[in-house]
Amino acid sequence: GTDCVMLSGETAAGSFPIESARMMVKICREAEKHMDFILTYERMAEACKGSFRNADEAICNSAVRLAIDSGASMILALTSTGFTPRHIAKFKPPVPICAVAPTEEVCRGLALVRGVVALRTEFDQADGTGAIIDRAVAEAKSFGIVSAGDTIVVVHRTLDDQGR
Repeated sequence: GTDCVMLSGETAAGSFPIESARMMVKICREAEKHMDFILTYERMAEACKGSFRNADEAICNSAVRLAIDSGASMILALTSTGFTPRHIAKFKPPVPICAVAPTEEVCRGLALVRGVVALRTEFDQADGTGAIIDRAVAEAKSFGIVSAGDTIVVVHRTLDDQGR
C-alpha cells in the first residue's frame, strides 16, 4: 500500500494545479472506499508472523486486531517519537489512528503516514496515563474523529525508572 501520493512536477506546475490536487484527493478517497482493510490486515499480519523485531511491534499488531474484533472506531496512540503510530499504520487498520504527540516536529513527521491524524497535545508523565488519555480523547472528539460512546483502542508505552 501507499501512505501518500504526490503530483509530478509537470502536473503541479501546469495550468490547473489546484484542480489536479482536488482530483487526486477524489481518486484516493474512491480507491480507499473499495479497499478490504480486514483482508489487508490479515495478509500483513500473516506476512509478519514470527518476524516481529520487538514486543512493541507485536503490540501494535495486536492493537489493530483488537480494533477489528471490538468494532472500535479509533486507535489512540500516545507517542513522543511517532514510533507507535507508524507501526500501527503498517497494518493498515480500518479505523483512524489518532496520534497524540507533545511536539509539532513529531506531528509533522506523521503527516505523511496513511491513516494517522496527529494532534499536538502537551502531556507530562506526572499527569498519569488516565488524565493523558482523557485529554487526548477530548481533543479527538473536538476534531470529530470520535463521538461519545465509541469504542477506542489505546496504545501507550511507558518507560520504567531506568528508561526501559
